[in-house]
Amino acid sequence: MNIVLDTNVLVAGLLSPFGPCGQIVRMVSSGELPLCFDARILSEYEEVLGRPKFKFEKDKVIALLDHIRYRGLTTASSPLYLSLPDPDDEPFLKAAIAAPVFFSAFSFAGRCISNAARHSLQLPPVFCRH
Repeated sequence: MNIVLDTNVLVAGLLSPFGPCGQIVRMVSSGELPLCFDARILSEYEEVLGRPKFKFEKDKVIALLDHIRYRGLTTASSPLYLSLPDPDDEPFLKAAIAAPVFFSAFSFAGRCISNAARHSLQLPPVFCRH
């Protein structure tokens, strides 16, 4: 099963490793869940995880990003013909549509959006129940 992670889910998982987001990040880190991404997603991960306010150790961030690059699946997306409440979520939805993703963990606006024929976008606690 492949997954796309919103940056908020990744950060929350690193800050709270024993919560639902942490469980997802552990599954990605162990290779149990291949993470799908594109260049914009990876760039956002790098920028956000490098922010001083999070105080993440630089070498651990580099190791995680290297793991994602080499164990994850790069996607090439098509234009998205709908608008989202937060345009910054667009790369994540595009990656979920472009990749063979069955579950995507998003945190936008506390809502779940699903398209059962292709994939299911879910909040982390819902995803962890599967």
